[in-house]
Amino acid sequence: TYPNLIDIEIPMAQAQGDVLRPPKTMYNNKVPHSLMEIVEKLKGPHVKNVVTMVGAGISTAAGIPDFTSAACGLYSKMKDYKLPSNHAVFESTYFESNPEPLYVVLKESMLWKDFRPTKAHYFVKLLEDKGVLRRHYTQNIDGLDRQAGIASDKLIEAHGSLRTSHCSRC
Repeated sequence: TYPNLIDIEIPMAQAQGDVLRPPKTMYNNKVPHSLMEIVEKLKGPHVKNVVTMVGAGISTAAGIPDFTSAACGLYSKMKDYKLPSNHAVFESTYFESNPEPLYVVLKESMLWKDFRPTKAHYFVKLLEDKGVLRRHYTQNIDGLDRQAGIASDKLIEAHGSLRTSHCSRC
């Protein structure tokens, strides 16, 4: 239905670090299996609207821990707090009754540290600079996508950002 459009999706589970592997494209059924194959596809004349979707893997190369890794994931550090669920630390109702776990997570993982965007962040920025990035979706709250220079009109921060955090009582 879109003769001049190749949609390359980067599933969150596959966007780990600097490795990007999309599934089948709309233009043909050949699945790229290497970064070079992806680059060759992106150089093609039919690429006009690329949508990227990323999660924690894109930022772990910058030193930001993910949530679920057994050894260094943030959830594993929360066991001492006996949370009703792993996600409770991010729920406003739980925060109102017990803010300490969230402060611990933020202090130990993100705040006051000098994180820099990864090659994967700059790859998405390059897609934008080339005029082929339609939208970039991220689950991350670290702001590295913005720091890489990805424009606000192309960026969807699914869970918000620490950049827009504010006191809930002020």
